[in-house]
Amino acid sequence: MIEFYRIYDVDNELYEFCLRQKGYYQLENIVITKEVLREDMNIPEGYDKKKHYCQKVYIDHQMTAYIDYQCGYRYSMQHDDTYVWIGLFLVDENKHRQGFGKAIIQSFINQLDNHYNHVQLACIEYNEKGMAFWQSLGFYKIADSHFGEIPVVVFQLDL
Repeated sequence: MIEFYRIYDVDNELYEFCLRQKGYYQLENIVITKEVLREDMNIPEGYDKKKHYCQKVYIDHQMTAYIDYQCGYRYSMQHDDTYVWIGLFLVDENKHRQGFGKAIIQSFINQLDNHYNHVQLACIEYNEKGMAFWQSLGFYKIADSHFGEIPVVVFQLDL
């Protein structure tokens, strides 16, 4: 059973989880601290805090993933109430290639309100595993962009 648990601040469980995701954070060349994670949880200026979600994801009562998303946000900082933007999705590195990520994203999409028609996200261009994962779920490229100095590919899934 997949359970989503909303959080509002970095707790020890999330911090320890992120410390274990060395492969992902090496792509960004980031040293994980609680402060870095808190900064990551900030919403884009001008967006509704109530529509921003940071959720720990549990499968069989074990934290397996983390997802951060904003409802009503789309690529290029545009307000659009038919879009959801996934800011971060991490599956425990020890659980990759076991179907957990796919099951979690499918469950995530199923829990969205019916008025959302699109899900967007940016994936680090050289994150080959991430690129393959999102494409395998039907996401398609809509743009090339940058997150700071990091090249990213913007993906979209039409619901």
